[in-house]
Amino acid sequence: MAYESGTASDYIDLLMRLYQFVTQTMTPVEQRWRALRWIGYKRIFCSSELGGYEAFRGFDADSASEWLTAQSQAAPSHLGLELVRPLEVRAFTLRGAGKASRSPKSFTLEGSDDGEVWVAQETWNDQSWSNAQFREYSVSAPSIGAKTHWRILIHANNGDWGYSGLRDFDLLETLETSRISHGVPAQLILQGPGLSGKEAVFVGVETYASPTTDIYNWRLMGFSGFVEANGFSKQPGASPMMGFPLWNAAMPYWFVANGQRIVCVVKVDTSYMTFYLGKFLPYATPGQFPYPLLAAGMTPTDALTRYSDGSLVLPYKGNRANFKFRFIDGEWRQPESWPWNNSVITRDTEGHYPLMPIVLNDPANTYGELDGVYFVPGFANAVESTVIADGVEHLVVQDVFRTGVRDYFALRLA
Repeated sequence: MAYESGTASDYIDLLMRLYQFVTQTMTPVEQRWRALRWIGYKRIFCSSELGGYEAFRGFDADSASEWLTAQSQAAPSHLGLELVRPLEVRAFTLRGAGKASRSPKSFTLEGSDDGEVWVAQETWNDQSWSNAQFREYSVSAPSIGAKTHWRILIHANNGDWGYSGLRDFDLLETLETSRISHGVPAQLILQGPGLSGKEAVFVGVETYASPTTDIYNWRLMGFSGFVEANGFSKQPGASPMMGFPLWNAAMPYWFVANGQRIVCVVKVDTSYMTFYLGKFLPYATPGQFPYPLLAAGMTPTDALTRYSDGSLVLPYKGNRANFKFRFIDGEWRQPESWPWNNSVITRDTEGHYPLMPIVLNDPANTYGELDGVYFVPGFANAVESTVIADGVEHLVVQDVFRTGVRDYFALRLA
């Protein structure tokens, strides 16, 4: 089916479920999306950590921050990660600690299927370092196979009595035209077949977090193509980056997808978040408007915005910077959306709720409407109730925490 609801355990599990749904379980089969890139970690772990030098700092792409063990727990110690998919590691990189004496002198690269039973891949001894030195290691030992868990087990450092540490740890995968880093937050780039099965629709989701400020979010983007060697935000025709605030705890969710677009609703605490990635329905022929791509999230950038921020607003609601579409010239524009940009207020008639299309427009043009997402009146209405239209259930969703008469939309559950 093209609809799924459930409860994810956290923001990473939510992405795992989205990947599973759009690539493996949604029907019809010919509408499923293909994962062009599915990399990164689900979880970071370590033997111990010092406050201000937590384990996540060994994977934050900041060469000035680092992981350190707790005092007097320098060895044996370890730093590792659980990946979103199994990986055979034949190369990896390390950046040593800011003080060379804390960098590993003797260490083993280990892999595991479950994070409990570990298998040694290869051991390196007598490794001396300069401060914050960067190194790439190639694995010469026979492969232990693709594993979901990898760690550096430090047997001894270079003489520091109190701490061992690393500034960066990365796992590398060599593909036909590029080398891909897996020591990064989870990243998913998808290609949809369109409604005809012969199109190519490109969208992406990347996680980012700031554990010390309780922020666990997604980045959302639309693209016009895919280049294997390019980073997430450097894909062809990339849209402005949208943010999607979540959290690191249980969240009810609703996924609705077809071959041309993915819509998601998530309840984070008591607030409702939504995004739309993919094509909208243009008021034009394919020849006139061949790639009507839309990227809509909850924030217009990937700023570190917490789910509880009172400025979060539904992207469809009038004229919002977190609502962009790709015009025929390849430029990304910010449209208004009707009926929110109209002062008329509609309501139900004897309990029957009219569903109105959400139309992209500006003072000069009307471009098209969203696929399966509608305005619904808020009079005597409630979040998570359902409205039947044309024999199909539609989920009623509120604008984050707002409950006014113009603060709801309806999502077709099909």
